[in-house]
Amino acid sequence: MIETKVMTTDKKVKISKEVIKKICESALSESGEMSVQYDRKIGFTDIFGQKADSFASVHFNDDSAEISLSVTVSPNCKAFDVSEAIQKQIIEDVRSMTGLTVSKVNIIISGITPEKKEKK
Repeated sequence: MIETKVMTTDKKVKISKEVIKKICESALSESGEMSVQYDRKIGFTDIFGQKADSFASVHFNDDSAEISLSVTVSPNCKAFDVSEAIQKQIIEDVRSMTGLTVSKVNIIISGITPEKKEKK
């Protein structure tokens, strides 16, 4: 498990990448009006106990984190607006929950969800 240390006065707190990914997952699942979905793909490593969170990657740089997220959006949303809203939400959530500075949030729009057709 890769982790970083956050300095709070004279104390150190260790934060793992998995915690950051969970915060991102929570922020995306609460993004109701943005029509965002993330894909948790099940891979070979899932069978052996290590989950492959393909929707997010986290890289620690000294005392900050760079986060990349892969999301699927609805066809009627504006990609730029959705991406900007996700970036702001992730930066705010990670900072408030961990005290860690987020240097960058990369949003990769990996797909568009098909529109649901009404049954007649």
